[in-house]
Amino acid sequence: MIVKRTIQNNLYMLRFMWKYCKSNVIVRLLSTLTAPVQPFIFIITMKLAIDGISEKRDLQYLLTLIITAFLVGAVSAIFNSWVNNSSSVKAQQKVSKGIQEELLKKSLQLDLACYDDAEYYDKYVRAMQEAENRAIEVLNSLVEILSSIIALLMIVSLIIMLNPIVIFICIAILAINIFLNTKRNQIVFKRDIELPRPQREAAYAKKMFYEYEYAQELRLGKLGQLMNKKFICAMDRILIIVKKYCRKFVFFDSAFSIVGYSLMSSVMAFASWQITKGNLHIGDFAALLNGSQQLLEKLFALFGQFPRITQNSMYIENLRKVLDYSPVIASNNESIEIGKLQNNIKIDKLSFTYPGKSKPVLKNINIEIRHGSKTAIVGYNGVGKSTLVKLLLRFYDPDNGSIKMNNIDYKEINVDSLRDKFGVLFQNYKCYALTVAENVLLDNYMDDIIEEKVILSLKYSGIYEKIAGLEKGINTNLSREFDSDGVLLSGGEEQKIAISRAFVEDKDILILDEPSSALDPLAEYDINQKIVSLANNKTVIFISHRLSTVRMADMIYLMDNGEIIESGTHNELMKQRGKYCEMFTKQAEKYKIE
Repeated sequence: MIVKRTIQNNLYMLRFMWKYCKSNVIVRLLSTLTAPVQPFIFIITMKLAIDGISEKRDLQYLLTLIITAFLVGAVSAIFNSWVNNSSSVKAQQKVSKGIQEELLKKSLQLDLACYDDAEYYDKYVRAMQEAENRAIEVLNSLVEILSSIIALLMIVSLIIMLNPIVIFICIAILAINIFLNTKRNQIVFKRDIELPRPQREAAYAKKMFYEYEYAQELRLGKLGQLMNKKFICAMDRILIIVKKYCRKFVFFDSAFSIVGYSLMSSVMAFASWQITKGNLHIGDFAALLNGSQQLLEKLFALFGQFPRITQNSMYIENLRKVLDYSPVIASNNESIEIGKLQNNIKIDKLSFTYPGKSKPVLKNINIEIRHGSKTAIVGYNGVGKSTLVKLLLRFYDPDNGSIKMNNIDYKEINVDSLRDKFGVLFQNYKCYALTVAENVLLDNYMDDIIEEKVILSLKYSGIYEKIAGLEKGINTNLSREFDSDGVLLSGGEEQKIAISRAFVEDKDILILDEPSSALDPLAEYDINQKIVSLANNKTVIFISHRLSTVRMADMIYLMDNGEIIESGTHNELMKQRGKYCEMFTKQAEKYKIE
């Protein structure tokens, strides 16, 4: 079963090579015919030259022999050099691009739950890191096997003609080497399984020291010391893992060298004995010595590929699990393409627990978001508001209960069609190392109409004057990572860029998850008024713990500990003198805006 899976995995990867670079596969297979020529020509030439010298043949014979061998070897070497340093290098880039593109596309289809599973996430990271190299490795192994077989047939034929007993000496020593090599590869794989987690932790900690977004906080407090400790701790774990395997690698590598010396010593002793008995010429001695060395190298190369093929298969298994992953939340042929939002969104008896967790985040949620209304979901941080957003976007499915849009259950709606109805400003919004326009559009297509939309959305969010004053305007890069002329915006300015995304496209529903968390009260008030006026005919969902954001909402739902504990308009909730009234009163001084 393991052998079958190993073969399947290697063939799976070879299909990528054939898909993205057929020409290189053909050239590499042709190279299996020329690669064995050089060692074989060397053995034959040395035998004939030594025999020629011992027989006192003329110089012309020896020079003709040497020049012929040189020309054949040179042509073969030039062809193989072109294959390895030109054709294969270009092929690797093409294959790398193709495989990484497929992985990036697949990553967009992965359920968000995959990122909650540390084991699966590690496999995903290993697949991203190893995939491109493994495709070349599999082809290299195939080429090495074929060229080794051809070389072996040529060398074995020669050795049998001279003295077949040498073959048995080589095979005996080879058996020892195969055993050692198999054990070593198993240890390499075990080490490579242990390393990714601490390596990722070290890379994360190190990243914080050279990325601008962390630079200020690192210098203000204890974060720098903390991340330095995290980095050192991760590196120490890496060192422990490396040390654990060092002695084993020393043992195996020493054993390989001893095996090689044993072969040469054994063949040399046997050939010397045969010469003293008159069974071999001096040229035969040289040919056997070189032939046995070449034979052992080719046998090692051949049988050494089988553990490599097995090792490749183990890494390819990670790639297959990612590329063959079927998302739980996905559309099918029966999924309904939903049109414009015409009815209310109804959340009925909804409960949800994150994968791998035992405590539910949402419990028995009942909400009705009326079409065209402004609905607010409020509460302190950590009560489940953003989790509810994830379910509204169907990043997860609830454990119990349902969500309906236009009276159609979410699970029956085409996922892309559903998500296309939403314009979202996430709480953990990001500005990217892209131009202002690309950050707003999340696209790089631009024409006059789209440019006007970008400018208008920047005006709506209150950041246009700042951007218009820059030399490159909306084509200014919001990072200096790849552009020394890029600009670095404040947190509030970045949030205004993010808010612009909600305005640039005509979406039926706007979800604003903490839309003003980085803004001062005046900017917050201005943004909220613009959102209400601009979204007059849209359904707007506010997620917030700052209650000034939601005073104008048609309906407010107060969440606490994953449950809806109060609902009503602002005035209704204030009259109830409950939790909402208590929260608003505490924030009252901050939000006195008439």
